[in-house]
Amino acid sequence: MGVANWVPSSVCFLFILFFFLGCAGYQVGNLVDSGLQGVKTIFVHPPKNLTTEPGLGVALGHALMHRIEEDGRFKLACLSDADAFLEVVIRENYRTPLRSIRESINRTAQYQSRLKADVVLKNRSDVLLLPRRLIEGESVFFVQNDFQESERQGQEDAIGKLADQIVSYLVEQAW
Repeated sequence: MGVANWVPSSVCFLFILFFFLGCAGYQVGNLVDSGLQGVKTIFVHPPKNLTTEPGLGVALGHALMHRIEEDGRFKLACLSDADAFLEVVIRENYRTPLRSIRESINRTAQYQSRLKADVVLKNRSDVLLLPRRLIEGESVFFVQNDFQESERQGQEDAIGKLADQIVSYLVEQAW
């Protein structure tokens, strides 16, 4: 009779013991120190545009600030109040033909627009908080009646996707 009562209680005790031991090493949050601890505000320097396409830097700057505000994990700040400084340099802007028109292989029906930018996040002492990374944004667009308008819309999509990728890189490293 004593052994029969002892087995269920000891099994229960062992179950509880293993349950708590299994969770002993668990931690909430990132295990790696990313260097972004304490960074709550970011100043976005106007992106530098090293391509021949005018206006890309301004458009990317607006898209970045919008995406950072939308995400909400960092707050935008002015230069004097920011914990970190985001620097972006647009290195490449190109479009590649993807598909030609059936009736004429010399005419293109679809293009891919691609942007590449170097991204750096520094602190007030000009120390890198995140390693320099080359990030891409791309989109695909069809040629409509107005080629310039089609290209502009494709480029806007590529800028938006580049901004999304940059903010994702910041957030992944921070959290």
